Amino acid sequence: MLTVAAASGPAAESAQLIARVSSARKTPRPEAEAAVSALTVAGLLQPVPGDRPRVVLTGSGRARYQGIRAALDGVTGRLFGGIPAGDLAVAGRVLGIVTARANAELAGSPPPRAAVPPEPRAGSSAVDDPGVVAEVHPGRAQRVDPPQ
Repeated sequence: MLTVAAASGPAAESAQLIARVSSARKTPRPEAEAAVSALTVAGLLQPVPGDRPRVVLTGSGRARYQGIRAALDGVTGRLFGGIPAGDLAVAGRVLGIVTARANAELAGSPPPRAAVPPEPRAGSSAVDDPGVVAEVHPGRAQRVDPPQ
């Protein structure tokens, strides 16, 4: 949840942060409100005075987030390191489709129709298909379109 707060910018509007936490955790709004409140009580978030209720990460909250992020980046780098870029791109597309369908299931709506990842070109495999390129950064994979 600190990730959601950190990604929300320097000062997040409380209502927007609660909505993002509820969406990310797939929990009802009251549970998200309680979680944001718990982070505030723990000294990881701090209310900001002003017209609209906003919160910011405290120094302790930032330090905790950075420690968690560094640990996750290390693990993620070890897990994904050495996997060919084409394979990561295909896996990313498939997991994106599965995630969209799971989110639709949880929301009680029909799953979105998504394209199945394209088949590799004749004589190639997902591993060596130059039509799909991904760059791997510590902790994340990012799709990059091939140069035109």
